Amino acid sequence: ARLEARIAAVRARAHRAPPPRVLLRSTDGIAPGGGTLAAEIVAAAGGRLVTIELGLAGFAPLPTERALGLDVDVVIVDAYRADGRARAIGSDLALASLARRARVVEVPPHLLMTTSHHVASTIEMLTDALFPEAP
Repeated sequence: ARLEARIAAVRARAHRAPPPRVLLRSTDGIAPGGGTLAAEIVAAAGGRLVTIELGLAGFAPLPTERALGLDVDVVIVDAYRADGRARAIGSDLALASLARRARVVEVPPHLLMTTSHHVASTIEMLTDALFPEAP
């Protein structure tokens, strides 16, 4: 019951503003689309996952050229860095280019990939990141 209450409180706060357009794409070019937990988390946090508009379902490749053409407000990236270089946002040309025109939100991997009760923490964190001006 507490989990549902936390998520309901976040939804009430997040859904007072227009949903920001969000891209979540790994550095190896894979992006979640419709029918994924990631899509549900972004929606619960008040965002709109742009890959759903492209018709992506499940986890699918999103080529750099296609990612560069997207109109996004927020780019979500995994905060994990294996060696400080290999996974840096600059190593992905699409993400680096998008980062110049959109806000970048780094999410710790244990929250980004959770399928447990920690999903509420992920939604809360993303809501704070998507709507930094909201009370």
